[in-house]
Amino acid sequence: MSSAADDQMGRDMPGDQDAKAIADAVIRASGPIGQWAQPAGYPTSLALCIIDSIQSVGVRYKTVENVVDRYRNLRGTEVANTDGAPELAAVFDDIGVDGFIATVGNRNRTSTQPGAALKAEVIQKAAALLSLDAPTAGDLRGRATDLDLEARWRDLPGQRSGITWRYLLMLANVPSVKPDRMVRRFVSRSVGRPETSFTTNELVRLVTLASQHLGVSPTLTDHLIWRTASGRGPRPITPPSPGAELAGTHLHTPHEGQRVHGIVSLGEIDRRQTRAGYPWGIIAASWNERPIKLILFPMAWDRYAALLGSPAVRVVGDLTRTEDGTSGLSVLDMHLEHGG
Repeated sequence: MSSAADDQMGRDMPGDQDAKAIADAVIRASGPIGQWAQPAGYPTSLALCIIDSIQSVGVRYKTVENVVDRYRNLRGTEVANTDGAPELAAVFDDIGVDGFIATVGNRNRTSTQPGAALKAEVIQKAAALLSLDAPTAGDLRGRATDLDLEARWRDLPGQRSGITWRYLLMLANVPSVKPDRMVRRFVSRSVGRPETSFTTNELVRLVTLASQHLGVSPTLTDHLIWRTASGRGPRPITPPSPGAELAGTHLHTPHEGQRVHGIVSLGEIDRRQTRAGYPWGIIAASWNERPIKLILFPMAWDRYAALLGSPAVRVVGDLTRTEDGTSGLSVLDMHLEHGG
């Protein structure tokens, strides 16, 4: 959750009753908040973000997982997990659309309309587009609000609705909501309104407000809704990828959403609550005697509150700006060092 949402978790906003109904429905479907698991996405691989976002529309997700796995097999897992848009474009230069379909993708199209483009063709065009303007996942995070770039993505064949643009951002670790048919169905049932009565923007706004009630990222709320609607149930908790070793440059110019890890000393705790009553807090910490604030939203608070009396811990989290503009780390994992 971005720092802009920090101050909103205790404030009533328009649509709050519907948002609370959605939040309550998420809790009923997904169980205790400390057992929720943040979706991994591909924060270091824009290539996989592009492939997943375009392949995912209108199919069972196992089909998408198979395509992602075949790309990793083609490129090697470590390479694929850091590929940007230029590297994906180079794959098409080497093997062409037909070769991509044969070795990685499939012949799925962007819609059931006659003459609809093959998804592989759109992936190639998307890779070419982002190679110029946002070649890496980090670059895309920096241009997440670029309306011109979004418009050019929407001009790609079959992408006019903007759903895949939002999903692309989510996979790159930008908090957002994918307002697809599963989200629409869940929201409709939660608030007791017809599915057709919601605009796309209203769906995004209500799920975002529900996330503020819960004190979690809109991406996580979207993911929990998707798992419920698709019959998967809560996702098992797995350790997050550690990202880069925390360094001074991260504190001086934090790139929103970048994953880092390091050992920090703990200080004063500012305890807070979401509108739904879940505890969370901001800890005044330090790394190499340089200040950094740790943000423990309710999911992390529920898991790691017992460690907050320790003098120092190792943390994994995503860089952000706190409400006062200072460097912060949204905590995903926290544990004592061996012997600590």
